[in-house]
Amino acid sequence: MRKRGDQCPGPGCTAIEPSGDIIREVGVPYEAYCLFDPTHIDVSQVSFVHRGPQQYTFQHEVLNSSAIKVHQTHNTTDEYHLWCAVNGQHLCSRTVKIGYPPEDVKNFSCISKNWSELNCTWTAPDNPIKVKYHLTYVVPGFREQRYASAYAMVEWEGEFDWFGCV
Repeated sequence: MRKRGDQCPGPGCTAIEPSGDIIREVGVPYEAYCLFDPTHIDVSQVSFVHRGPQQYTFQHEVLNSSAIKVHQTHNTTDEYHLWCAVNGQHLCSRTVKIGYPPEDVKNFSCISKNWSELNCTWTAPDNPIKVKYHLTYVVPGFREQRYASAYAMVEWEGEFDWFGCV
């Protein structure tokens, strides 16, 4: 992030904080800030725009002549680009993903050939948040040989792991 006092080369000198994707659970709010050089951009022309299947402008708070803030809570899943814009023109953006914690898979089924090979299938629930499912298994009668344990991981702000057994 540009430090106060650094030279700003022009209108492209903008940033959205926090950096990186904004990932939240449904019902959990987020705040984002659009920071810009007021010598090139008039704060009254700056806005946050939801760019996805639906496009609209978010209400925002003017913090000073070089920053605005948006505070959002979504009650349904969503995935979109949050634009910081001047008169509707893109300055910079972040990807926003609103989803649920990992849910149990559906239609879980495994077929084995003498436990030498295990072929499992399942249907993962829809979720804008990336969830990874891993499967391991234990052969009956071989307690010490762990071939697997099933778990799912989800990428939230900070770290969040969810473990579930098959």
